[in-house]
Amino acid sequence: MKTKIVRDVPIGVLLIVISMFAAYAVTALANFPPTLNVIAIFALCYVTNKLVVVGMDLIQGIEIKDTNDKE
Repeated sequence: MKTKIVRDVPIGVLLIVISMFAAYAVTALANFPPTLNVIAIFALCYVTNKLVVVGMDLIQGIEIKDTNDKE
């Protein structure tokens, strides 16, 4: 089974910059809470996002190359 990895660095950087604006908007809408609360909010959002992505991958099915395949 042959696979290919596609990377697009400029689009990735653009998405990171847009996410920073979104993070600033969250802190502005929350009236700039204490730093520890902001860190906790972002950490929990990150964990939640990763869990949702993994869950969606499991629902859709994940293709894994079998290293023990003798064919």
